[in-house]
Amino acid sequence: MGYYKIGAQCIGTFDKVEDEDTDAIIGEELVVDHWPEDDILSAMVGGHFVTRRLADALSNAALTGFQLKPVNIVEGEQLYVSRKVHPGEEMPEILQLELTGKAGKDDFGRDKVLVVSERAMELLKKFSFKYRIVEDYVTV
Repeated sequence: MGYYKIGAQCIGTFDKVEDEDTDAIIGEELVVDHWPEDDILSAMVGGHFVTRRLADALSNAALTGFQLKPVNIVEGEQLYVSRKVHPGEEMPEILQLELTGKAGKDDFGRDKVLVVSERAMELLKKFSFKYRIVEDYVTV
């Protein structure tokens, strides 16, 4: 089975949320600065995300190496620009794609970038993936 390195549309940053009094990390949030055009997404500071429609398909597929988790969404300062292009549209629901697999072994994994198997790629091709960057992944 072949594997691919994937680059996905970057829609913002994935940040740690700190308690103002103690500086303890109390959570994470996705700060969205760009309208999600694709069904698989990324964020600066490491994080991968999917729309609800892709999440539902992933949940029904027999693929390995990931968990889907809810994520707190915050509108970034630049999102207003994207809203002008998408007037009246509701932003799709976004979930975190937490990578738990090993790159080159499981269907989803991480080796500095997102790595997916041929099986996972076949599923991803059925969804909006305009901003994708795909390269062969070679294990050594």
